[in-house]
Amino acid sequence: MINEKYLELIQAEVDGELPEQDRAELSRFMLANPDAHAVRDELKRLCRTLDQVFSSSLDQRRFI
Repeated sequence: MINEKYLELIQAEVDGELPEQDRAELSRFMLANPDAHAVRDELKRLCRTLDQVFSSSLDQRRFI
């Protein structure tokens, strides 16, 4: 299980909002915790999917 603090840092990284001062700490954590990589990768996939769905939804509304 990943500590909530690191889940928040991972989410901030995925969102492009991770403060510079937290990058080194997250990097060290990721190196020591392979499961964290899987969580980050899954969050990135989920965000891409949601972006595609949202974009598709907006495109469809333009033609209504």
